[in-house]
Amino acid sequence: MRILDRYLLTEWVKVFALCLLSFGGLLMLSEAYNWIPEFLSWGSSFATITTYLGLSLVTFMSMLLPISLLISVIFVLATMNRNQELAAARAAGIGMWRLTAPLWAVGLFFAGFLAALNAYWVPDALEEQTKIHEREQFAALLKKGGAVLPSNQSDFISFDNTKAHRLWLMTRLGLTTGKAFEVIVHTFDEKGRELRTVSARLAEFKKVAGRWQWTFREGRDLHFDPTTGSLLSQPRFQELTLPDY
Repeated sequence: MRILDRYLLTEWVKVFALCLLSFGGLLMLSEAYNWIPEFLSWGSSFATITTYLGLSLVTFMSMLLPISLLISVIFVLATMNRNQELAAARAAGIGMWRLTAPLWAVGLFFAGFLAALNAYWVPDALEEQTKIHEREQFAALLKKGGAVLPSNQSDFISFDNTKAHRLWLMTRLGLTTGKAFEVIVHTFDEKGRELRTVSARLAEFKKVAGRWQWTFREGRDLHFDPTTGSLLSQPRFQELTLPDY
């Protein structure tokens, strides 16, 4: 590598690192301000909060790197032009393309790196953040013994499974955690008459041998007479596992 190339890269790295640290620091301060109070209210550990913020930094990189690269290249070239260094290099017979070759190489490297970042690491980081968020939120609810989120945070979900003749109602569902709160499942016959209702404070679901298995906790299992609609039984249960449900 020529002395001029090393000089150009050295000056660029200084500005690039400064831009990356400055913009990254501002974004991380904003992210910490938004999320740390919420995690602390859930009783999350320092390691959990640090992991979440670290994943945020990964997602920010797809935005930080192009901006920092653009600003640093413009700043370095403008500084060299102001100091007459570009004119001196041109007078020595060095063309503009050859002079800026190290910067072009850096740009190509970051283009490939950003493609890989957006294709692999950013989606994984976002998914992991969602898992952490839902896990901590559910854990906080369980600690408090509650099942329903405040009115400004609750997500009521209903689903009509016409094939299985079931109507699902729940106040909160975590697809990544495999948990749901305040679950009510109505089962009907082919004529639309109610046969069974399972009501539980908490439910967990997972795939077993390719089929969904639901485990309901702390609830009632109500059975009805489809002809008269009268309640036949409503035993309480601490745990009720229903395979292929």
